[in-house]
Amino acid sequence: MTATWSRLGLAVAAALLALAGCGQPGHEDQEAPGPADDVVVLVGPTEVIRGVPRGWRHDDEGARAAAIAYVALSGEVARAGFITREDLIGSLATPEFRGELQADTTEQVDETFADLLAEGVSPGQLLWSELPLTARVVASDEGSAQVEVWSVVVIGIPTTDSVPRQTWRTVTVDLAWSEGDWLVSGWSASPGPTPALGPDAVIDPLDALATVTSWPRAHEEAP
Repeated sequence: MTATWSRLGLAVAAALLALAGCGQPGHEDQEAPGPADDVVVLVGPTEVIRGVPRGWRHDDEGARAAAIAYVALSGEVARAGFITREDLIGSLATPEFRGELQADTTEQVDETFADLLAEGVSPGQLLWSELPLTARVVASDEGSAQVEVWSVVVIGIPTTDSVPRQTWRTVTVDLAWSEGDWLVSGWSASPGPTPALGPDAVIDPLDALATVTSWPRAHEEAP
């Protein structure tokens, strides 16, 4: 099992962020709001393409939101079949980077699931949820941006002796303004920073983690 966990650092990509502002309707005896007060400014996304949130605002906040969303997709990519995984990566990466990212991802997924399949576990049974916590734009210009995303990955393998694991990591996402959107042009990840568990922490079973990670993200609307 140690070898399995050591390879669970899949370098792929949800978290969706939106900022909105609107003016309140004025009364007859008040000055009418200006045009800026009535404009709703969305960071994104404005659409979903093959399961990937797309349509990000062309500025730093749009790049930051896009990077967070793409990092949060790593679980979907890990559990997806080959065709679906290809669609996901093709929708979030630039044309120049898609082939490289697809090849690297497929190789890592195949290595990881070789051990799981030997234990009788299919990819669809795997609990994999990446939860971005903080993010910052490191550098940006009109055509590119680099964003660091700190996240925790919760992974569980449904076997009788499996204990859910947590992996903390910092993902550096390179973005390019391509096809009218922020798309991934480079990707790397490093371990940590990792906090210690509290002295009274209780390790819960897989079912408990699967339940709470299936809830809507804090910034998402409940269905």
